[in-house]
Amino acid sequence: MSVPSSIRFITSQLWSLVADRSTIVSIACALGIWIQFEYRVPGPFLFLLLPAVGVALLVLNLYFLISHHLARMRADDPFRLTLGRIEWWSSLLVRVFVYYSLLLYVNGKLDTSKPTYQPYDIVSLAKKFDSGTPLSYSWVVLRHRENPEQTERVLIRSDELRNLSGAEPVAVTIRQGFVGIPWVGAIERDWDHYGRQILKLAPTAAIPWKELITFNFNHDRWKQAMADANEYVKRYPSDLDFILYVAGALLDEGQYKEGIPFLEFVIAKRPTYDVYQTLGWAFSYAGNNPRAAQVLEASVQLNPDYWEAYYHLGYVYGGMGKFVDGIAMFEKTLERNPNMPEVEIELKRLKEELAVQQAATKRRMQTATPSPSAPR
Repeated sequence: MSVPSSIRFITSQLWSLVADRSTIVSIACALGIWIQFEYRVPGPFLFLLLPAVGVALLVLNLYFLISHHLARMRADDPFRLTLGRIEWWSSLLVRVFVYYSLLLYVNGKLDTSKPTYQPYDIVSLAKKFDSGTPLSYSWVVLRHRENPEQTERVLIRSDELRNLSGAEPVAVTIRQGFVGIPWVGAIERDWDHYGRQILKLAPTAAIPWKELITFNFNHDRWKQAMADANEYVKRYPSDLDFILYVAGALLDEGQYKEGIPFLEFVIAKRPTYDVYQTLGWAFSYAGNNPRAAQVLEASVQLNPDYWEAYYHLGYVYGGMGKFVDGIAMFEKTLERNPNMPEVEIELKRLKEELAVQQAATKRRMQTATPSPSAPR
């Protein structure tokens, strides 16, 4: 079947557009700009480079537009030589921008460093400039709250702009970079500062307390978040759902010992099967299997027909070396939920451990018991 001429024409035009050098350069710059927003580096370098890149793009587009006329000129024509030098320098500037952007991409994409929170104040917001591309860009001037002489200029994304109102305290999340170039992951309202100012005026307002605690959890400020959460429990002891959120946030980050008191507080007021399960495995992960076993055994009374408590107890008793009890719990688990290959594997392992334990006990007993024929 032959391809219709209209489709061939459209295809050829699209290919010409893609193959056009100006299109390729523009796409490369657009990708570079996306990288600059995704892995932002504070400092003046980018703000000197972007306007120059905009001019270079304009020059290159003009050069590509008239380049077909250059074939009619002599190779040593002064205009052609001058235009060629301008094109070379413009291309070099665009390459610097693209290569620099690729470096930032590697620096950010492969970065495994832990994000850190830095307190800043906005000096000015939503400054706009045009880099010569169809997009315009906003940037913000920041002053470090603990070092007022330190100011930084940083690109700011539109979603961040929508959540900021102007001169206000902000939290800047900074990471160290794969190749050691610090970059900005997020700019957001500093609820640690902002919330405390609200609470000075309305100390009994619950929402600022919640925002403050959540903010500090999200920024790994565990000590401060814990202090605020304990204060919240004193003020609002009936808000068990939020207290459970606090416990969950701590457990999710491996802060098991810190999360246990919040779970115990909830159970004392509203004992439920699910919270018992959470508290049980929290004790287990915190290294307190005996207490975990007590909690999980108590939960069985609330829902004896469900498999989850027996499942957790199987692991807890196995970790305590109580293989008979662990085997019994895993067998009860399979009675209630037969399709659990993981439990079958663990059950087999505990039976093997029990056999080894029993054999070792038998050898010790034989060694301790004197032989009948031994002289007295």
